[in-house]
Amino acid sequence: MTLRPRASLLLVLLGLPLALSLAACNKVRTLSIVPSPGIEVLTAAGQTAQYTAYAQEQMGSGPLTTANVTNSVAWSTSNPNIATINSSGLATAVGAGYVEITAVASDGAVASSDLTVQSAGSTAQSTPSITILPSTAAETFVGETTQFTATGNLTGIGNSQDLTSQVQWLSSNAQVATVNSLGLVTAGANSGTTMIIAEYGGLTASATVSVTISGTGTTTGVPSLTVTPGSSSQTFTGQTTQFVATGNLTGNGGLQNLTNQVTWFSSNAQVATISASGLATAGTVSGTTTIVAISPTGGLNATATLTVSLSATGTPTPSLTITPGSTTETFTGETTQFFATGNLTGVGGTQDLTDQVTWSSSNTQVATIVANGATAGLATATGFGSTLITAQSGAVSAVAMLTVSNNQTTPQTPTLIIIPGSVTFTGRGGTSQLLAIGNLAGNGQVQNLTNTMTWISSSPGVASVSPTGLLTSNVDPAFGLSFSTVVTAIAPTTTGNNSVIASTILVTVVSQYTTTPPVPEPVLTVTLLGTQNGSVSGMNGTTQAINCGGGGTICSVQVAVGTPITLTETPNAGSTFGAWSGNCTVASPTSCTIIVSNDVTVTAKFN
Repeated sequence: MTLRPRASLLLVLLGLPLALSLAACNKVRTLSIVPSPGIEVLTAAGQTAQYTAYAQEQMGSGPLTTANVTNSVAWSTSNPNIATINSSGLATAVGAGYVEITAVASDGAVASSDLTVQSAGSTAQSTPSITILPSTAAETFVGETTQFTATGNLTGIGNSQDLTSQVQWLSSNAQVATVNSLGLVTAGANSGTTMIIAEYGGLTASATVSVTISGTGTTTGVPSLTVTPGSSSQTFTGQTTQFVATGNLTGNGGLQNLTNQVTWFSSNAQVATISASGLATAGTVSGTTTIVAISPTGGLNATATLTVSLSATGTPTPSLTITPGSTTETFTGETTQFFATGNLTGVGGTQDLTDQVTWSSSNTQVATIVANGATAGLATATGFGSTLITAQSGAVSAVAMLTVSNNQTTPQTPTLIIIPGSVTFTGRGGTSQLLAIGNLAGNGQVQNLTNTMTWISSSPGVASVSPTGLLTSNVDPAFGLSFSTVVTAIAPTTTGNNSVIASTILVTVVSQYTTTPPVPEPVLTVTLLGTQNGSVSGMNGTTQAINCGGGGTICSVQVAVGTPITLTETPNAGSTFGAWSGNCTVASPTSCTIIVSNDVTVTAKFN
């Protein structure tokens, strides 16, 4: 695990380093370490912390320059039995205690930082995991939504965390339901089932959403309309409040944002006016006005109260915030979009100011950022270390921290996994839709690659797989038996060198029979031959087992295994009995006996 530098880095980059200053002539050079003393604590053996060294130089009253010198200083630890550190500044906990981490530059400049390891020999680490809640959901009309949440721990160290905004969300069947980047699932127009997948760095979790669209495609309820906030106050002319209308004008489906569909009205325009988009602006008169939202048909309305209390001394305060406030990138070329929100005048509500401010990076050797224009705020990693990201408009500014935690110069390793991780069928004819997800370049978001794969089954007779990943079982094992095949998805990567990436799962077909199938009883067949007619009867003791005659030529019967039967012939008038043939023992000229242990045929000939 790599621990991010904390707020002390702001002091370093703003010229307040934990430094040893070397002055030569009119030139000042300082060396500093991030994290700064006393803030780094590790809790388990094997846990790591990344240290970064910065050199700052200033010639006379000239500009202050900062350089990342992490890989050119000599790193050391005061006690390698407590923690070690490599040549790139990566410290690793070994045992409990306190050590001093030191960096020495080639010109003799020295800087140090404290590191505490709180437990010795403990690995306090479990397997990284992701879980989706809920695990199943059912939706019944187009547009219905369900919020899924991803929780877990991506490193295996520490407690479970909310990962909803960090994972990549994917729906295996977007015609059934879609999912946005924050795990909100929306039912589509088709009934069916889709897997909702959360993925991060090869870790995955899935949940099932079943959509059953009713005959009308909607649910029926009572139309509703609500204005939020229900009440608000303003203190100076020009101050604004954004009102939002929500509800459902038909009563069919979930709540919707109706702000731009309703008609807005202020009962006292001298107190406050309101725009067509629900933005109320304080006027020049103190008082109270009723804010009204009216549905397009006019049959539904909702109200809120706005009170304006003008103050002679009241003045607005500008604000500016950067999101995210801190983030980490892992390889050169990786990008992060920063957003600026606030209000540059302090009059009115919060606004998206991303393309209105000027963006800058304090260390372009670590990361650059687009200053203005359509892609303003887009930061790109260029090196290794930390940099301050600044958004500024006039005297209003805000800062965020961007850390590049690795000095890789190539994208991450391509990824590919098959979901589900294994399949078990019961008997012949079962089907399962496989899903291949990953990124063939190793850079960017996880994608649905199912239809771009080459799918292969090692034993198609057991289970076959179509070019679109549809798996079908083709064997029906007998009781107590099962058969397996390995299904592989293969695709070329985009990293060059004609390389490919593959993922496999095990598919098993088990018997559908829960007990040993019964053995069919053996069959005794009696065949009558010859030029004349007669009959043959068979007795099992005193019970008749077969009676063959009356013009028939072949008779058969199923009997229990081991049943003894005595066959007796009776010629018709004008006929004589000729002989027995087959697997029976002649007891007299007119009868024979047989024990039926398997299928057997006996022939009686009449002349």
